[in-house]
Amino acid sequence: MLKKDFPILEFDSTTKAKIEPSDATKKIDVPEHCMITFFGDVIRKMLDEGRLKKVSEFITCTVRIPIYETEFNGKSIGIIQGYLGAAGSGAQLEELIAMGFKKFIVCGAAGVLQKDIQVGHLIVPYSAIRDEGLSYHYLEPSREVECNKQALDCIINFLKANNIPYKVFAIILIIFLLYCICVFYYRIFKHK
Repeated sequence: MLKKDFPILEFDSTTKAKIEPSDATKKIDVPEHCMITFFGDVIRKMLDEGRLKKVSEFITCTVRIPIYETEFNGKSIGIIQGYLGAAGSGAQLEELIAMGFKKFIVCGAAGVLQKDIQVGHLIVPYSAIRDEGLSYHYLEPSREVECNKQALDCIINFLKANNIPYKVFAIILIIFLLYCICVFYYRIFKHK
């Protein structure tokens, strides 16, 4: 690893960590797919309707978040409420992988600066400016990162096939999302 003036820019391509998530999290029988959602009201509604079965929980020193299993289109999937903040979100994802989940989709919320986008509009991000620290532990340093094109195409094709309205955006909306997650009250107007 090359030393840099700023440690955040020192990408280490080593795939084995000194402490692995599997050291603290045991593999269990879970579905291949998992949805991480930031909408707790949806999880509560599904619980009230008896549509969720608790299979495990994500445990930190500050919170315990249940991990559920449900059925969607005849297929079992995991569902968990997302952890707010980059470090907690990263730990949550790593532990879900260690449990046995393999494929993920995250459904969250973000504020926007465009008046034509209202609460409830579906936004599909295709890239993001990296103004946080977590991603630098997983990817080499760069100004922005793009979503996996195959996954993006799959999502867009599903939305089109089901006549679900959506908007595809990059950067400014996603900048705000990342700032909100990593530094909740950050003033994005500094970054033009």
